[in-house]
Amino acid sequence: MMWLLRLAIKSASHRAVSTSLCVLTVSLSVGLYLGIENLRTAIRDSFEGTINQTDLIVGARGGSAQLLLYSVFQMGQATNNISYKSFETYQKHPAVKFGVRCAPVGRKTAITFMKSID
Repeated sequence: MMWLLRLAIKSASHRAVSTSLCVLTVSLSVGLYLGIENLRTAIRDSFEGTINQTDLIVGARGGSAQLLLYSVFQMGQATNNISYKSFETYQKHPAVKFGVRCAPVGRKTAITFMKSID
């Protein structure tokens, strides 16, 4: 068994350049994989932390993903507006702790965040 190890070391030493390139390639790929995995985990944790602070998002009819992305992360296109009367109705509900009306200047978008009472 020892002769096999000596043979492998001797073979690797005769091919020093290709062996070192192979080791370098494997170590770079492992480092890149671990970096991307850490970045993915950090992005997921950040996303979950932002979403956990929001109990309810009220908006006009449209795509729920679109409403979520625009209201929480300010990404994508704004959805249609809701009336201020509707906002007040939801805000006065006894189960609502507070509401935030999100209406960017120059647009007719109204997105409401509601926080329920625990």
